[in-house]
Amino acid sequence: MITEMYKKALTAYKGQANGVAGASWEGCESEARHIYQIVMTEGVSVTALDEAKLSEFLRKEQAGLVDYRQYHDWEGLKAIDLEREVAVYPVKDMNPLAVKEYQLSALEAQAMIAQLLLLNQIKLLTRTLQSLSQRTDGTLLQSAFPSMEELKASIQKGLSLPASLLQKLQEWEALGADEVMFDFVEKPR
Repeated sequence: MITEMYKKALTAYKGQANGVAGASWEGCESEARHIYQIVMTEGVSVTALDEAKLSEFLRKEQAGLVDYRQYHDWEGLKAIDLEREVAVYPVKDMNPLAVKEYQLSALEAQAMIAQLLLLNQIKLLTRTLQSLSQRTDGTLLQSAFPSMEELKASIQKGLSLPASLLQKLQEWEALGADEVMFDFVEKPR
């Protein structure tokens, strides 16, 4: 059986995955991070994760069969479609801010990834890359959400982004954004 906080965190993830506004992890941030680590390690989507499966994964961890706190990138960049635009938007306290998202073209996204690889900074994306949500049309997404500070540090180390995105980052930071979400379209499995 899972705690109420795990249930709340799972409900918030499912709400986000289904595009429900107001999905919140407030008060259950630790459980939300733990679920994220389970999702990444097991390679299961949030939409397929229910309370019974979550309980099973937690029992497996309690039995010492796996340590989800040491999650790994199970698919990484192989899971994203680099021929599609990437939606970029600000997040504050694990909740998207109500602003228009920025569309990074496929070419700009490819250039960003190539630069991150050259700068040995690719973990900026792969550390948090996961299949958590989908568009209203059912298109599955692989989302990465580096902190604003991590993204700014990579920019200082040489990551070149479009000027219009850099302007948006400044605006979003002024609104209190602490993370930046990159929604990549997931390749068909």
